[in-house]
Amino acid sequence: MALLGLVLLAGCASSTTTAAPPTTAVASADASSTPSQTVGPSPRTTPSVTAQPSGSTPATPTCTDADLSIGFGPTASPQTGEEFDVLAVRNVGQVTCEVRGYLSVKLNLHGTTTQPSVPDRGGMYVTSAAPKWVTVRPRQEAYVIVATYRCDQGATFVADSLAVSLPGSSKVTTLAITGSGVGSLPYCPNQPGHEPSSSSALQMSPISASVAAAAGA
Repeated sequence: MALLGLVLLAGCASSTTTAAPPTTAVASADASSTPSQTVGPSPRTTPSVTAQPSGSTPATPTCTDADLSIGFGPTASPQTGEEFDVLAVRNVGQVTCEVRGYLSVKLNLHGTTTQPSVPDRGGMYVTSAAPKWVTVRPRQEAYVIVATYRCDQGATFVADSLAVSLPGSSKVTTLAITGSGVGSLPYCPNQPGHEPSSSSALQMSPISASVAAAAGA
């Protein structure tokens, strides 16, 4: 009973006290500087990336041109009859960001585009899965595979460079197809296996968390 009396007295005392109006603290944030972009071949690194479900909203900022560079990725073993290149999308910024979709890739010969954009589709050599949000940490990579079937009757042309852009970007990065570990990409649209409707014609994976995921393994 004594305790109850103390509680009632405390309640009565508090009811006669006029509360001070709340104050609001406003915090300011400094704008971060835009990280610079490094252009050139990507080091062969093991990525530390994660893929989100295809329909989810990214939990971290979406990557921009300033965050990412595009180069050739690690070598891999081709399947029978396959010609392909692995492209690496590297985070050269200072913060983790997310990217989803297909690169824009065109085949060039002597600096001239000779083939429309490689189709955004799977096939015999790359995954047919829908694009997913891929989280790329600083200095880590995500991957894309561009592949086609070999030209058994001789190629119409063999690309000597690729013109590549990130999803939704107009900025073009030109990658010369030279050096060790970079595969050739022949184009022969009138030969068997290279018809536009063929699953072995030019094909490209979405940006993926690993080379194995890009290949559909």
